[in-house]
Amino acid sequence: MKEGAKRKGYNVTNLMKAFVAMCVASCGMLLGGCAGTGPSIAPFYLMRSVETEPKFVGVWKPVEEEGTSQVMDLPAMFTVTESERYGYDIHVRMNETADEGPVLPDMFATVFRVGQYRYLDITLGQEESKKIAQTAGPFVIMTHHMMKFEIDEDEIRLLGREPDLNLDVTINGFGSDTKPTPPRKPFNYPSVNLLEGHEEMLEQSDQNALKIVNASFRVINVSSPQLHRVIVEAEAAGEFKDVLFRLRRVKQDVSQPAQKAEETTSPKTP
Repeated sequence: MKEGAKRKGYNVTNLMKAFVAMCVASCGMLLGGCAGTGPSIAPFYLMRSVETEPKFVGVWKPVEEEGTSQVMDLPAMFTVTESERYGYDIHVRMNETADEGPVLPDMFATVFRVGQYRYLDITLGQEESKKIAQTAGPFVIMTHHMMKFEIDEDEIRLLGREPDLNLDVTINGFGSDTKPTPPRKPFNYPSVNLLEGHEEMLEQSDQNALKIVNASFRVINVSSPQLHRVIVEAEAAGEFKDVLFRLRRVKQDVSQPAQKAEETTSPKTP
């Protein structure tokens, strides 16, 4: 976390967690929707760029260790299985201790390559999508989110750009008593701002939260082939240097199904 991120009475890490919750609740963003790249109307991948990654299958839990960079932890377990489609189904099991913040839905992930690097396209899971389509189909467009994807035998790193914090903004009565770190020059993804002309719809506290992380309700609105060119430019601009999420494999007996391993390693209520 950047120097000066903690100040009297409140912690900016908690603020970012609250902001993720706000994003999930108010604009339908999924995992990485605020810390990664997106949302995009079109998939970030092309079918010819899709790859398989056998090591991705298994049960994963978020970790936060001293001496390692990571924007925030996630109070959940993730079971990844091969999909009947061309990617991977991600079943999310929220920790029973996670009594606040967003409830993450099941997701569908696609591993794809652009140049020498690999990325993960994340969208809503198939069953979740069907439920929404049955009740609100004409009014909902499923969007895609993306992070750089690095995987070892027992660790996954999802990379993107850590939100730039604007500590000059006053929130909940706290003013600026620390010199803010100058924000990096933002990379301009081709997008439209859905909030433009409707700013008065937000509560003042939400407006402040958006200002603190220099965010807006922008949606990337170009085609998948164009997105590949944009990803190359974003990579060159250093948009995927920060470790946003770090996941470790849950060790299990090779004969034990992934779902069973998830259940036996999840926190239990006394």
